[in-house]
Amino acid sequence: MKTAKQKCLILLISMLVPMISVAFSGCNAKGEVSNTTQEQATVQTTIQQTAQAETKPTVAKTTQAPKPDYHEAYQAYKEKLKDRSAEIKAYDWQIDDSESKPVVFADVLGNETPEMIIAFMDADDPTSFGYYIRCEIYTYKDGECKLAYTDSDDVSHLDYASQFYHQYLFFQVNDSKDLYWLDYRGVSFTRTNNIYRMDWDGENLNPKLICEQTYSDMPDVYERPDEKSGIVEGEDVGYENSEIYKYNLLDSMSHILMYNDHSFVIFDTDYQLADRNEAMSYQDAVSYLDKKLS
Repeated sequence: MKTAKQKCLILLISMLVPMISVAFSGCNAKGEVSNTTQEQATVQTTIQQTAQAETKPTVAKTTQAPKPDYHEAYQAYKEKLKDRSAEIKAYDWQIDDSESKPVVFADVLGNETPEMIIAFMDADDPTSFGYYIRCEIYTYKDGECKLAYTDSDDVSHLDYASQFYHQYLFFQVNDSKDLYWLDYRGVSFTRTNNIYRMDWDGENLNPKLICEQTYSDMPDVYERPDEKSGIVEGEDVGYENSEIYKYNLLDSMSHILMYNDHSFVIFDTDYQLADRNEAMSYQDAVSYLDKKLS
């Protein structure tokens, strides 16, 4: 027979077994899940869900910007070209007196909308005798073709058919949209070489003189010394320094938009103007716009 001591030990063991089971299973004596265990399970589930959300691959939503539509601008430029066709076609001696490319389209304002630059003979000018060539620049703004530049007091005309040498070059440098205008003129023994940057004020393009050179090569019979001068950004830097400035600018040309050539050399470097010229004839300009509008 079991002693009283053994009976007590058996009773104690029988009481401890259920308690140990509850502790390990997370249940109480009635088989219910305890509040502490529920909270732990909730926290564990939240952690797992957060980890899954963080590791879930994210697909970035990308939208392509719509391609710019210049249809209205090109249509307005085409109408303007037709209005000025006679004057543009009359300028038929721009390059070597045999051909002309007096129209070009390029963004010169940095607004992603191409402007139109035209050169034409001003037959209506009573003082020109049909020889003055002028320049106009148009932009498309507020739903219409607007004149952004015409002759000013700074640059009276673009070209002139006479014994006087006139040469011009429109260009852009590097990644800039700024329009530069080189204006060379030779009269007798004096030559001037000016470079303008066309600054936009929101309504008009204004030529700002950034480099001004004068060179006089006087024959000995006049008994006068040669004269040279150079001004850059309003500062007298001397002719040699102005030459460095000029050629640094020309060496950076990224776009040659338009030029004229009367078979005389004004640069020490061959910039291959003919091959790089982006201007076009009147008819080619109309065809270009027709393709853009089709």
